[in-house]
Amino acid sequence: MAEKIKAAAEGSFPQAFLKAVGITGRASNKVAVEAANKAIAMFKKKGIDIFVDENFPVEGKKIKLAKMGGEKIDAVFSFGGDGTFLRVARALQEEIPIAGVNCGRLGFLLEFQGNEIEKDIELVIEGKYHTQKRSRLIVEADGKKLPFALNEVAIVPKLSGRLIKYELHIDDWFHKKEGSDGIIISTPTGSTGHSLSAGGPIVVAEAEVFVVTPINPIDWSDRPIVINDKNVVRIDDFKKGSLEVIVDGQERFDAEEKIEIRKGSPITILRTKRALNKLVKVREF
Repeated sequence: MAEKIKAAAEGSFPQAFLKAVGITGRASNKVAVEAANKAIAMFKKKGIDIFVDENFPVEGKKIKLAKMGGEKIDAVFSFGGDGTFLRVARALQEEIPIAGVNCGRLGFLLEFQGNEIEKDIELVIEGKYHTQKRSRLIVEADGKKLPFALNEVAIVPKLSGRLIKYELHIDDWFHKKEGSDGIIISTPTGSTGHSLSAGGPIVVAEAEVFVVTPINPIDWSDRPIVINDKNVVRIDDFKKGSLEVIVDGQERFDAEEKIEIRKGSPITILRTKRALNKLVKVREF
């Protein structure tokens, strides 16, 4: 599998790339279910094995999403919106390429469109695709490992509208006591999300950096910082029980004494166009 991913990334597109695929999506989204069924029909015609998330109502060999990495699956197709894609990116532990199919509104992270799924699937089956590595963050709260974050980790007050005071450390070269409405540590993928809204920069998707962005800081000199993705960010010296950690805007965790954020294992995105991110005009084959 690793050799296939490397070959695709270097521009060599093997015709027999897809021998088995995983299918998942948002079960309550009728458009997602319809698009998935169309894709499954195409895969079946090509003799491609299909494994389906047990919680997604389409036909196929049922399997837990988190266990898809244990099968010989060449790519996982996620049908839904950005939230579904982020859930899949957290759930998959193995480095399986993920193809996001937009069946929602914005679909900022997603490459494929549900209403054009037959055309997009045909391109992939023909080998006309690219892969792109995306960084993830790994978080520990009081020594407990939390889920991976593809977009960002937000550290915010438990009670809305409260100020939080903390000490920010970046490796051993930066530390400062700060007060703000929160702080966001984002990947390049997440730089166009909450971090951007809080004044952070746009970062191209493949840059090997993270962004540390304070939210409404007391001190005007506390500005967003772009750091090497090998750096470790630590937040401590805060009032016990005063804040929580939000991973990708979806999962919340308490922290009592210390939070550490560092580079985690990457994910691979399958796409039919080369693009740095959706803010950059894509270049077709």
